[in-house]
Amino acid sequence: MFPNTFHASAAPRWSHRDPVEGGNPFPRDAPKHQHWNAATDEARRTLERFDARLSLTAQVTLDPFVYLDQLLDLAVGRFDVWARRGLAAVSWTSELEDYRRWLGDYTQNWLAYVADTCPRVELGDDLRTRLDARAAYWLTAATTSVDFGDAHLPRDRSQTPSAPFVETLSTADALGDPCPVSGCEGRLDLVFG
Repeated sequence: MFPNTFHASAAPRWSHRDPVEGGNPFPRDAPKHQHWNAATDEARRTLERFDARLSLTAQVTLDPFVYLDQLLDLAVGRFDVWARRGLAAVSWTSELEDYRRWLGDYTQNWLAYVADTCPRVELGDDLRTRLDARAAYWLTAATTSVDFGDAHLPRDRSQTPSAPFVETLSTADALGDPCPVSGCEGRLDLVFG
C-alpha cells in the first residue's frame, strides 16, 4: 500500500519540482525509501537532459501549431519522467491499483494545470489522449515488472534486465538511458512528437 502522502500529492509542474510534495513518502527504515531516493535522483538527471535537448530543439514561434506541439511535448515529457519514478513505489501486485490511481490523479491534475497556466491555448483532446496513453504505458510497465518479480528500479544500470519489452516514448530522446523496468530491452528512446 502506498503512503497517504503519495496519494495526496500528484502536483504537475513545468519546472523540475517534484510532484510528490513533502519529500520521500516512505519511512527511512523501509526498503522503498532507498529505491525512491535513487529513482528521484535519476528523474532529476533525466529532467536536466530533457531540458538540454529542449533548449536545442525548441523554437520561439508565433505559429500556434508549433507552439502547441512544443507545449504538449513538454507536458508529456514531465509526466513521463515522474511517472517513471513512480515505478519505485510498486513492488507487489496489490500496489498496482494505488499506482493506477496515482497516474489517473496525475493525468487529471496535468489537464487542470495546463488549462490554468495556458488559458489561451486550444488543446482539444490532444493532451488528454497523450497522457492517457502514457498512463496506460506506465501501468503496463509496472504490471510487467511485478510479473517479472523485480519491480524496483535497478540500483545501478548494470542490473537492468533484458527481455522483449520495447516501447518508444512520446517524448523520446530525452531519457535516453537504459530502461529501468523489468522486461525492457535496450533503451527508452524518446522522440519529440
